[in-house]
Amino acid sequence: MNRKKLSLTLFPVLSLLALVFSAQLAFAQQPTCTPTPETVNGVTVQKYNCTFVNPITTQTSIIQLLKSVFAQIRPFAISIIVLIIIYIGFRIVAASATSNPGELSKWKKALILALFAAAIVGGSGIILDAIEQFSKGIQ
Repeated sequence: MNRKKLSLTLFPVLSLLALVFSAQLAFAQQPTCTPTPETVNGVTVQKYNCTFVNPITTQTSIIQLLKSVFAQIRPFAISIIVLIIIYIGFRIVAASATSNPGELSKWKKALILALFAAAIVGGSGIILDAIEQFSKGIQ
């Protein structure tokens, strides 16, 4: 199998694994359920009244909404970025083993872009705080 086919099959597999294993980081909301006993035809059964809290109604501004959205997306994005950085690292090692300076420089640029994306994802809360403070200063 040549390298191009290997890289075209390896990247989607790694991406799928990232999505599967990052599901543990989703922190899905659990409903609040209160059981109420009820008698039906002489048999006591438990009925559950479950409620969910709508996270959008608790937000008072677009910045707070974006903060809550990015807080939910951040674990997925970080896990995907880590896998991308690992993949790029493998490509850099393969390019340096073949002594191909063009490929090596291409993958080094890709690594810099991936690290830049990681900085943006990691600092999204700080960026939104800065935008919020700036918008308060304008008002």
